[in-house]
Amino acid sequence: QIGLTSTAIASSFGKAISKNQELEDYKAEDVARPLLRMISNNIGQIAYLNALRFGLKRIFFGGFFIQGHAYTMDTISVAVHYW
Repeated sequence: QIGLTSTAIASSFGKAISKNQELEDYKAEDVARPLLRMISNNIGQIAYLNALRFGLKRIFFGGFFIQGHAYTMDTISVAVHYW
């Protein structure tokens, strides 16, 4: 409603606040996706800032959180490139 894209950090829970609903009215996936995006953005920002601090040119991610989860890796990559 205010013109933010669906990928903007500030709009992660935009759908939730744009409707007059209670928490119980939302499905688990309505909460899980923006929460995943928010966490992934935070991971990307922290990784970028640490790379900047230590003068690193490359950042590698591994582990179960991203293994086989293209959406998560994409969100982290977008966050790193944004910062």
